[in-house]
Amino acid sequence: MSDNLKTENAQTLEEKLNRAEETIKSLNERIEADRNAIMQIQFEASQHKQEELDLHETYVWRTGLKIEKLLQKTGIAFIRSLLVLADYKRMGLRVVLRRGLNEGLHRENVTRNKKRKLQLCRAKFLKYKKARAQVVKNDLKSFTVPQRDGLVSVVLPVYNGGTILAKSIESVLSQSYKNFELIIVNDGSTDGSAQIIEKFAKKDKRIKVIEQENKKLPTALSVGFREAKGEFLTWTSADNIMLPDCLKILVDNLKRKLDTAMVYGNMRLIDRSGHIKRGHFWYEKPWFSGNVCLPKTTDCLNTFANNTIGAAFMYRRKAAFILEDYSRFKTNLEDYDYWMRLNSMLKIEHIDEDKPIYLYRIHGDSLTAHDKELGITKNRYKLMVLDDFRRDFYMSCLVWVIETEDEETPLYKEFRAAAEAAGHMIFTREEALSVEAAKEYSCFCYAYFGDNPDIEKLNEMQRFSGTVLVSGNTDCEIKNSFDMLITTDKNQIFDEGSYRGWFGAKDGKAAFDIAESKLKNKILYNLEQMIEEPERYEKKMSIIICTYLRGEKLIDAIWSVIRQSLSKKEYEIIIVDNAPFTSGIREQVEDFQRKYSEYEGFIRYIGVPQKGLSYARNAGMWNAKGEYLTFLDDDVLADYYLLEEIYSGFKYHPEVGIVGGQVILERPFPTPKVLRKGWESLWSQFKISESSFRLATQQFEFPYGANYSVKRSAIWRVGGFRMSYGRVGNDFAGGEETALAFKMLQIGFGIGLQPGAKVLHRVDHNRFTTEHVKKTIMAGIVTTHRFFLDLHTPIGWTERYAKNQIKITEKEIKILTRKKADELDIYYKKCYLAAYQRLLEYMQENQTER
Repeated sequence: MSDNLKTENAQTLEEKLNRAEETIKSLNERIEADRNAIMQIQFEASQHKQEELDLHETYVWRTGLKIEKLLQKTGIAFIRSLLVLADYKRMGLRVVLRRGLNEGLHRENVTRNKKRKLQLCRAKFLKYKKARAQVVKNDLKSFTVPQRDGLVSVVLPVYNGGTILAKSIESVLSQSYKNFELIIVNDGSTDGSAQIIEKFAKKDKRIKVIEQENKKLPTALSVGFREAKGEFLTWTSADNIMLPDCLKILVDNLKRKLDTAMVYGNMRLIDRSGHIKRGHFWYEKPWFSGNVCLPKTTDCLNTFANNTIGAAFMYRRKAAFILEDYSRFKTNLEDYDYWMRLNSMLKIEHIDEDKPIYLYRIHGDSLTAHDKELGITKNRYKLMVLDDFRRDFYMSCLVWVIETEDEETPLYKEFRAAAEAAGHMIFTREEALSVEAAKEYSCFCYAYFGDNPDIEKLNEMQRFSGTVLVSGNTDCEIKNSFDMLITTDKNQIFDEGSYRGWFGAKDGKAAFDIAESKLKNKILYNLEQMIEEPERYEKKMSIIICTYLRGEKLIDAIWSVIRQSLSKKEYEIIIVDNAPFTSGIREQVEDFQRKYSEYEGFIRYIGVPQKGLSYARNAGMWNAKGEYLTFLDDDVLADYYLLEEIYSGFKYHPEVGIVGGQVILERPFPTPKVLRKGWESLWSQFKISESSFRLATQQFEFPYGANYSVKRSAIWRVGGFRMSYGRVGNDFAGGEETALAFKMLQIGFGIGLQPGAKVLHRVDHNRFTTEHVKKTIMAGIVTTHRFFLDLHTPIGWTERYAKNQIKITEKEIKILTRKKADELDIYYKKCYLAAYQRLLEYMQENQTER
């Protein structure tokens, strides 16, 4: 009887427990529903409050926007000032006219001014080279690579060379400089090329032949150069001819110019029949000579779409060991792409001689026809945008784990000091492994100093972007597990090996310089592979929220994107933590992951220790699985239909690469005095006046980052956000979203505005200060001019503009003071005065550098 009673009691308790669990589950669902309802009410209440405040200005806003666009296109922007009646009443007609005339008359547009554009192109590249040289020297005399001194390796890729192939081979074999090897790569020819090659190979032992299936020119070049043994490298084409002293002149120049990685010379154009092609006017000096006298410098090679190297060139094996292969994704631009990378890292010079040393055969009726045939010009501009990203990345921060068997080793100390001086971060193994770093684009690197690395510990580092072994033991059993090998034995002589090494380094600084350069190229090539691979998407959308020491507002932001109308199976949420050691955010994200574990990969966490919003955004971007990516600030609340609105914007407007939505500023209560009507944009408010989707064509229309969405394939193509822009701590510069928008336009994508995509921006109360106003105004004006100097936009201000604005603003301050205007109005004007003064200083600094 007691057993039955116990059983009944147990069943009763179990039933009560089940009912309690169901009740708790129901309560949790109600709590979540209430949270969602509260968020939506909060969002809509703030929106209605904003709409009520702005209702009386709706017509003025829309009309003014149309007038602004019209005036931007017509170039008579000064009329805009005449329409600002409030300014007319306060400042008087004379001041308003002066301001308007200054806007209209003292801007410059380099679209049709090639000379000025070349000045800017040269200035931008030289500024980069100067900055790069301050952190990485890449002194060619400070390191060695395995090579046969004095030997020139000539690679000749062949695909159906036909009857002209023999003349090309003969021109190499007839060189006055005899110490060379000729590596002919038959890239799957289907004509009689193989027989011609075999005939020459039997006669001359300096010829080595490689047969392969057709893999296109870039791969053929890479295959050839991986077999090369020479100190000096060059390649030629089956339809071109080296003049007898070509190799000798190039070698002599490299021997004289010890700090130069590559030299190039002039050439002469010939037609299909071998006759001189006169009157082509492409750097032709003298006219009708057929000569191509190329520019003496490569300052514009990377910034102005024009390959000015030509076909007569030679570079050191040391450069090839840093850059490695030609990109297999750059067919018809493989040489230009390689020269751009080399020019960014090392030094290229024109030879001392002006006479042509090479005959370049043109098959079309003109260079233009030849260019169009290959589709080169069309793709050059995309290459320009990609290279802009590469130079930005070359200046970026890596994270290093540096371990040694002896901490007193000078080479180790010098390497570590060089990394710190270059602005890189150094972590312990434990610190690095504790960061949930991005799978792609982690930019974590590992260096080991010693002769006996631990294979198990090394395996932990294999998820890093690059690994370096610095050792005196060149027979180390696990050396093949490293991406790069550097020897400390200065007397060791090595056989010519793979690009991995062994490098010989003069000291720790030299070891760091070549390691940093080589590994950054490796990371970039991996990203290029991602860009060029067929598009694969696991989700429709990816939401990326980058955060830095944010608390409760981040949690609210996450809840707001969890409660989207779009199915949770169709999007993912990526939280990028820019303070992974101190924030405690990872644990909070893990709570969300457990709560929504039924949706695989729904919420992900990435730690990014490199400080800066652009670093964080790029980490999220390269690891996103969605077709479209939405970047949100960590202090916003997303509208319930945000993702649906953004998705529809992309779906029905496939020509756009960016879709921006509205950012509605949540007004604090009570409203701070510093928050004046019409100045909400200083706190990132972004309003779209239309009720339906439209395109943005002017800079002032470009969307902000608090609600900023991109097509993944498009943003990958431009390399992401520029790390030289973007807010870092108290640096208000920003501008990374606008720079990206300009790059999107350059590769042919539009920028769309979707008014139905809305977020509520919940700015911290401590940012409603006069200091915030001052910093934001100054950053906005200086960054706008920087866009011009960095070639993002062809329209910029002149020094005369800045000087006039200073005088006009000083006059406005005097008028407001005399009229005893509100102190805040005067303060705002003083902020603009300080901004224009800083703008003038910035212009003069850059003018001095040029």
